[in-house]
Amino acid sequence: ILKPLLKSLQSVNVLMDDAEDEEGIRGGDLLQLSIVKTLSAVANTLPQFIPPYLDSLLSEDTLPSPTLHGEDKDELSVNAAAVELETALATKVPIRQLILPLFKGATRCLETEGTRWKEAMSIFGMLK
Repeated sequence: ILKPLLKSLQSVNVLMDDAEDEEGIRGGDLLQLSIVKTLSAVANTLPQFIPPYLDSLLSEDTLPSPTLHGEDKDELSVNAAAVELETALATKVPIRQLILPLFKGATRCLETEGTRWKEAMSIFGMLK
């Protein structure tokens, strides 16, 4: 269940980066919210299944994507759900399994063309 969810989230985030019409953005937000809430439920209840997927989850177009970390501070927003997922990962997944994927993800963000600082800062925020 996690692999298709991560691929879907990555695809939606890429599409949301290019979306210009209001209806497409609203539909994308709903899809992002449902995927992130599902991932958060898995991270909270079954954290032992998350480590094999951490590299995919922390790629620059998945969880650290700026489309998930917008300015919306509503508690039902995609931003709040992404923060909830990051908190669940940081607190439920054993730190020894989390450190290497976090640094790999941050390195990928900083090595890409155009240097993705926002994505890297999102990953570093999980280390608090």
